[in-house]
Amino acid sequence: MWLSVCFFLLNISLTVMRRLTIPIVEEKNWLKSYTLASASLAPIFLVLLWNTQYDTGIVTQEIVYFTGVASGVVFGKFLLLWGLGGFFMSIVWFYIIANELVALLMALGVIFQVNPSILGLTVLAWGNSMDYLVSNIALAINGGEGVQIAMSGCYTGSMFNTLAGLGISLFHGAWYKRPAPYLVP
Repeated sequence: MWLSVCFFLLNISLTVMRRLTIPIVEEKNWLKSYTLASASLAPIFLVLLWNTQYDTGIVTQEIVYFTGVASGVVFGKFLLLWGLGGFFMSIVWFYIIANELVALLMALGVIFQVNPSILGLTVLAWGNSMDYLVSNIALAINGGEGVQIAMSGCYTGSMFNTLAGLGISLFHGAWYKRPAPYLVP
């Protein structure tokens, strides 16, 4: 009982923080006060996350106040800006969660005296592939053309991740080392 209460309190605190920093872009759920709060709190959250000393919160609050409250913002006026802000803040939350999961995995590795390379090749790789497994099984169960899509997904998902991930990383490294050759570590 007490464990579920602790989990609920932890979950509700993270949910409130997440919802207050990611603006909503749906017209039926759009509230002016919520939008202004998320636009004001998101930069403060980023400052706390990256520990910068710049006063972004106050500047952003003033900009949001004068463009939002003083001009009487309606839903569609800054829709692209809110959408991009929501997308960026969602990526920031994924970044935070991924870092915490990796830190938890590393802590478990230290506790159980398991090499971090082994943990990365097993537990982390399995967790990273679960979305492909679930989606491919769901497509294959439906039958029809879903089976062919699932079979293609088994090969192309991993291939795309490898080629795009390594390709972008190697291109980035070579671009900043140019004109000298880039040695792969």
